[in-house]
Amino acid sequence: AHILQGNAIKPELLQQWENEYLQEFKLAERSYAVLLEYNEPSQIPVDDLNILEFLSQLYFARPGKPEEIVLSKEHIQKISIQHGSLTQAERKAIESHVTYTYHFLKQIPWVPDLQNVPEIAHAHHEKLDGSGYPQGLTEKTIPFPAKIMAVADVFDALVSRDRPYKKAISVKDACNILIAEGAKNKLDAELIHVFIQKHVYKSTKPHIK
Repeated sequence: AHILQGNAIKPELLQQWENEYLQEFKLAERSYAVLLEYNEPSQIPVDDLNILEFLSQLYFARPGKPEEIVLSKEHIQKISIQHGSLTQAERKAIESHVTYTYHFLKQIPWVPDLQNVPEIAHAHHEKLDGSGYPQGLTEKTIPFPAKIMAVADVFDALVSRDRPYKKAISVKDACNILIAEGAKNKLDAELIHVFIQKHVYKSTKPHIK
């Protein structure tokens, strides 16, 4: 079809182009809003993931310079992480600290009463259902002291105010999270019950109410 009417572009074609531009602009605005919202760790609905994918196709150009992609595929993948903010490789690197700790502790000549310290520390991030790390142990193979340490460690991580990467939460909310972890067979529910009912956390953090 001809696009010219005399020496000018047909008005209806200009209107079509303007409508297409406005539609793309609105999608870009929505995508940017989603990007800002999910730049913080959160679970992203599938529809929003599709919108974020649109951002990976956007680029801009400056005079005398090559076109630049607004967001790379790697950026999109990181923003699209469903739980937390770490990629699998980053999570594995962080989780490896337990193994390094174990090998370090194994070098220490412990007295008989403390000779199991390396194994306890090695297992304190294990979960009863086998979803923990680094060994993937299950309820029957996790040392009992490590189960105790796991409950205390999770509570401490939740209520500590000295961690720059997150805000502390209240004792009540931390206890509710522990109870939920026990219900999901992640942590020992009986130990959690004792921990909460006996206010064990006050013995190490007396300032906590």
